[in-house]
Amino acid sequence: MKASRMILAAFVVVMMAGSAMATEYTYQPGDPDLGDLDHYKAYLWGIQPNIAAGEVVTEASITFESLRNWDNNPNDLWITLIDTATVGTTVYTDNQALPNYFGAAGLEIHHYEDLSSSAQTRTYTLDAAELVTLNNYIADNNFGIGFDPDCHFYNCGIELKLVTEPGGGGEIPEPVAGTILLGGLGVLAARRKRN
Repeated sequence: MKASRMILAAFVVVMMAGSAMATEYTYQPGDPDLGDLDHYKAYLWGIQPNIAAGEVVTEASITFESLRNWDNNPNDLWITLIDTATVGTTVYTDNQALPNYFGAAGLEIHHYEDLSSSAQTRTYTLDAAELVTLNNYIADNNFGIGFDPDCHFYNCGIELKLVTEPGGGGEIPEPVAGTILLGGLGVLAARRKRN
């Protein structure tokens, strides 16, 4: 019974060590609300993430704080991942032309449609396939996010959150390997003590 508890405890320690190795990065554009996402504009936010070598993005989300349409008319807001972009914000005039201004330039990851005129914080979390594309785009330490609002969207700031973990061909990162070794030694010591 004690040996199985020791194995369980070692497993919990290993799992905690793996989680503790995640690193979180947050980014905001220079103008945090991107000019309140004017309906006649399209915005390209270029980002140089400077993620530590050997890390891969395992989670990514884009949050709009207090996002709301300026009225109750039909509206669209497209979000697109772009492979390469000038760092900072570049604003284009699209005169509310449909469809997505950046649609041919990258991977459209989300399309908000008919958002309310009541302020709501909205978070879009990238799925597994989108994370693969994002990691490919980040490989040269540069990527962009395109926002095409076809209506006017007031907001109190946009934030990108990236969570990374050590990557690299399935190797066990050193802290986890050390924890596994210590857990194994603990189990052996417990068994030896029982005998």
